[in-house]
Amino acid sequence: MLDSSFAELGYTTPDGVTIAPNVDQEDINVWQSLMPVLSPITGMTLEVSFVMAQVNRDTLSLFFLGEDWTDDGSTARLNINSNPGTQERCLIIEWEDNAGDDYRLVIPRAQMTNREELTLTRSESTNLGLSFSALDDNGIAGYLLSNNEILLEPSS
Repeated sequence: MLDSSFAELGYTTPDGVTIAPNVDQEDINVWQSLMPVLSPITGMTLEVSFVMAQVNRDTLSLFFLGEDWTDDGSTARLNINSNPGTQERCLIIEWEDNAGDDYRLVIPRAQMTNREELTLTRSESTNLGLSFSALDDNGIAGYLLSNNEILLEPSS
């Protein structure tokens, strides 16, 4: 069960969530070989992208980098800050596989890096696309939890 301070962002589009771990490396070449002799890791990223298919206070506020909603009883208002500052969040993605096993990817420090353009049409749903990049959190980018028995240590 998640802490109540986390916002449930609801449905995503059928494309789902994209989780993209990337490693950057730089080949070290020498004159005596056509192949690199070393290829040290020079950087790492963990990116998560998704398109929210549900429109509510939480999803709109996140997409527009807004603050808290206010209302006067007949009209709701979200101020869109012209200088929103960092958009760091704790990001949690939960899913269930086709065998019924549960997974939870936790990225303790995720920086919003992109928002897709919002297209409003007569015949399509309103979708809000976001991308996040993991930030270092004391040596980890995130962690994965699961109740899948295949991943558990065999009991002795």
